[in-house]
Amino acid sequence: ETKIAAANPAEETFLRDRYRILWDIQIDSRLAGEGRGTVADREARCLEFEMLYRKFPPAERSAVFEALWSGERRRTHGGLLDLARKPEALLALAGSPEGAAPPARVRLPGALCPLCRFPTHQWAEGLETDPEIASIIRTDFPEWAPEDGCCGHCLEGYLVRAGRW
Repeated sequence: ETKIAAANPAEETFLRDRYRILWDIQIDSRLAGEGRGTVADREARCLEFEMLYRKFPPAERSAVFEALWSGERRRTHGGLLDLARKPEALLALAGSPEGAAPPARVRLPGALCPLCRFPTHQWAEGLETDPEIASIIRTDFPEWAPEDGCCGHCLEGYLVRAGRW
């Protein structure tokens, strides 16, 4: 049996709320697809989803909801729990249109900086167009790429090392 294991009660509540909306979307979309009555309609479930995942950019949030409502409707408990725990897995459900360029990485507020591993709400901008800073970062983190981004604090440190701060 897979349980909602969390570091603290607040995180457990957060995961439970996410799991609940994913479960509700799965059940109500299946019932609606069979022409049967539901507890809440598509619009109500979409509003609930938007409230819980409001940190997703709007286009991605809509695409993820559409993938949940119209896509696979028989996810297991473990599969839903995995989606509740990993926002990046949920974003991956949206995919990209046929022939489109791969989507840019979404840097969610509160996600971990790939360099310092602290949560950040202030992502650094312009790393893709600053080869000098990117090169300095790669000396410390060889696997890092500019599209991975970093937090503003880490960028400040690398700007100091480059003599630009």
